[in-house]
Amino acid sequence: MGTVTDSAQFDLLNKRIKHLENELRLTRQEKEDAQREYYEVYNQLDMLVKIRTRELEEAREKLETSNHQLKDALHLAQSANKAKSQFFTNVSHDLRTPLNAILGFTQILLDNCADPSSLKYLNQIRSSSENLSELIGDLVHMSKLDTGKVKLEIEECTLPSFISFFKNRCPKRLNDKNTTFHISVPDTQDILALPARQLRRIIFHLLDNAIDHTENGRIDLIVEYIRQDSAHYTIIFIVKDTGSGIDEQALRNIRKAFSSDYEDNPYDLLNLGMGLAFCRLMVHAMNGHVEVDSEKGRGTTVKMTLPDVPVIQKVTTPADRTEERTREKQPLPVLLVIDDTPENILLVRHYYGKLGYMVLGAHNASQAMKKMSEQKPDLILMDLNMPGSDGFETLKRIRTRKCFKSIPVLAYSATPPAEIRQKTEEAGFAAYVTKPIDFKELNRLIDLHTGQAKHIPTDIHEKMGQFTRISTLADRFEQHVSTPLLSEITQTLERLGKIVDDYRDEELTQWYENLQSAFKEFDMAGLKVEFNKLTQTFKKVEQP
Repeated sequence: MGTVTDSAQFDLLNKRIKHLENELRLTRQEKEDAQREYYEVYNQLDMLVKIRTRELEEAREKLETSNHQLKDALHLAQSANKAKSQFFTNVSHDLRTPLNAILGFTQILLDNCADPSSLKYLNQIRSSSENLSELIGDLVHMSKLDTGKVKLEIEECTLPSFISFFKNRCPKRLNDKNTTFHISVPDTQDILALPARQLRRIIFHLLDNAIDHTENGRIDLIVEYIRQDSAHYTIIFIVKDTGSGIDEQALRNIRKAFSSDYEDNPYDLLNLGMGLAFCRLMVHAMNGHVEVDSEKGRGTTVKMTLPDVPVIQKVTTPADRTEERTREKQPLPVLLVIDDTPENILLVRHYYGKLGYMVLGAHNASQAMKKMSEQKPDLILMDLNMPGSDGFETLKRIRTRKCFKSIPVLAYSATPPAEIRQKTEEAGFAAYVTKPIDFKELNRLIDLHTGQAKHIPTDIHEKMGQFTRISTLADRFEQHVSTPLLSEITQTLERLGKIVDDYRDEELTQWYENLQSAFKEFDMAGLKVEFNKLTQTFKKVEQP
């Protein structure tokens, strides 16, 4: 029995071992199959990774190539814009240089002409030349507006003083069209910070367009303002005409051009006129907007709105006040003009020569240094755009000589002030003058920087108007002495004294003291004589 049992157990164990061997053999096969499948999947994945890596590398190379192309295109575009701006700047200078001579010599002829017919033609030449100069400036601005490089030339002015510009500019053409011109402006004396020169050009273009399309009618320039807060106004300019009006298609094109979402090339607007293109670009630069309404045969209304116009709380003296030189006591300064254009030197020499100035001329830096060694000038007027050593290099040469370091040097060129004034100030120029030369402004700068002249503010003659009664009172006092008259003259002289004290001018003070002295001595004739001296002096201030 024991043997059978052992045998059965042995068989059982043997079967068990075989079963385990079969399972083990199966496990090894499965493992081999799994390993084989793993390697197949791995190889496939590796192949996909390599393919994807190659695709990504190709995409990266294409992207780099595209980036290089974009950079090249951007560089070309920037170079093209720079070249365009430089081209317009050069053209502006080249055109304004002869214009400077045309305007200057025309003014000289006007000053010495008595023939009415010739005066008419000369005024037309001056007006057309000034208009051409402004159009050249508009083109330069347009070249910079679409690149975002234009700078608004902010000035401090009141709305009435700003609008007064158009009273003298538009009527000449209006007479030919038998059209009346009316201006409505609020009588506010608040001082605003406006891009005055550029804003005038916009309004001038709008008025010019209205005049072109209005015959035997009326044109209105209306100014309104809305107080946003204590520091800002919204200013509204309206140009309204009773002209031929605009047809529907043209009106749609104009409204599209002035819309805020207009994305086409602004130069495409030139087919509607340069004035419209300039206005559109400039108004958007001012963060403003324009509305246009028109009816064929009934007229057109253009409304321009400028928000957030700063209000200057402190009233300052306007920069455009002219000043009169009193030259009896001191010699006139010696001027040196450095310019490679002979006509410009001749113009300045002729203008100031007839006033008694000594005007020296030099065409380049070397000539200038030689002239200055022979005769030291009191002030230098220098063109910036000269071949060889330009104005900046010439100024450096002048400043190397110790004896010339204190001489004020005025720079002038055709470049808009906003683009170059800071550079000239940093270089050491005393001031900047734009071509064509405004001789009133140049007179002011010469007076200011030579320090040899007395300056009488032009608004003082307006304030003196209230004191014209002094002469009448003096006459009455001579005829009949009375305490009320004496009191009135005393009070009037006291008010006059406060105004004179405000200006702190030595010569004005001396005149006022003479008035007081005459009054204290009851010299009414002397009082009238001294007052007449004052009024005659103030009248001279108004003369151009």
